[in-house]
Amino acid sequence: MRTPRFDIPSTTIPGREGLRSSGPSRRGGLLAVALLLAAAPEVGAAPRAEDHQDCPAPEARAFDFWIGEWDVLNRGLQPDGTWAVTGRSSARIVPVLSGCAIVEHWRGTAWGRKTVGFSVRTWDPSRQAWVLVLNWPGDGRPGFGELEGTFRHGRGELFFEGRDPEGSPQQNRYTFSDIGPDSLRWDAARSTDGASWLTFWIMEFTRRSREAPALYHGPWIVDGRERGCPGDEIAAMDFLAGSWRGTETVHEPAGQAPRSVRLEVYPILEGCALMDREWSGEDEERFAVRSWDAPREQWVEYALRSGPHGFVRAAGQVSGARAELLVGAAEEGVEPGRRIVYERTDGGVVRREERWRQSGWEPVRTLELEPTFYGDQER
Repeated sequence: MRTPRFDIPSTTIPGREGLRSSGPSRRGGLLAVALLLAAAPEVGAAPRAEDHQDCPAPEARAFDFWIGEWDVLNRGLQPDGTWAVTGRSSARIVPVLSGCAIVEHWRGTAWGRKTVGFSVRTWDPSRQAWVLVLNWPGDGRPGFGELEGTFRHGRGELFFEGRDPEGSPQQNRYTFSDIGPDSLRWDAARSTDGASWLTFWIMEFTRRSREAPALYHGPWIVDGRERGCPGDEIAAMDFLAGSWRGTETVHEPAGQAPRSVRLEVYPILEGCALMDREWSGEDEERFAVRSWDAPREQWVEYALRSGPHGFVRAAGQVSGARAELLVGAAEEGVEPGRRIVYERTDGGVVRREERWRQSGWEPVRTLELEPTFYGDQER
């Protein structure tokens, strides 16, 4: 499991947007996309009981308390053993996929430095655990981390294994506690034996609003001229950013009629990542986030479909206006049998989900999409 990264000095933490028919250009394109998406109707209302019909398990609602907008006070453990305020930030927590997943957008200062962060979490019934995927670019180097955990007696704990700066094994724990209607505490701790833990970072959340805020507007949208993560690799999939409409064709099983779909792809983390939301009619059916994973030197995507499902991870490379992402744990030597292909065309973009057969790659699901615009035009 990959160690989550934060934009924090390792010495402080012990162990440490107008669209064209061919899609937006890399230079300045994200700014134009941002301006268009900022005009979109706000989405992300707090889930109601009936919104959880796709994820009926009581455990799937354990993070509903977090939905809303929060002010965050960051406190950090100092080298002399005392605690000090290291910055202030804000967090927007929004349900997606009818409440089956919870998205976090975090920005502000921590450890005296400007910091932005993103996470998405869902209850995975196959693991009987909450699974969290996060991306907090450190020094302009984005990368994903994964955590897993549960709630017990009103306290949520999520864990991952990593290594300290010296390369020694280290266990890490993130905890949600002291949960009240308008406040809660989050803390990060490390351990070398799993028994004794050293807490080094505390976030004190104070509620600003109970309503689930919009995920995308104002400073939460990247200005393409001030990308937070440098490098040509970071911009390689900018051609996907924007609002799209088209048709979905399901090839397996055969005989299904094409249906209309809508896809919105938002730049997040100051241009360090892209986030997708896909609808068929009024139903949100797929949520995904992807970015260049600097430590692994590859593009990585995590996707969720509506209903009680776990994450689907895909990774690969981009060449020109075509991306090929293999599904599965390729770094563990598992030969993936599926892939996701993104291609920019003269009139829009195509996304294909393919399966490997003896005769080669065959399509399972194809989306053919054209750009749409907000404003006076119908969505």
